[in-house]
Amino acid sequence: MDNDVIQLIDKLKHGAVDRCRERVLRAAEKTKYGEQKQYIEKRPSREGIAAHLKERRGL
Repeated sequence: MDNDVIQLIDKLKHGAVDRCRERVLRAAEKTKYGEQKQYIEKRPSREGIAAHLKERRGL
């Protein structure tokens, strides 16, 4: 491969790693300072998959 292509790929790899590191650090800060977590509403046990599909998809 051409040297320029190898350098470009390395730059892209390092950029991706840096962005991931920033996201992980931001997520750690959010949970560290106690931001409220959003919980998924739990459906009553009496409703099964058929009731869910009827409600959501009109089946």
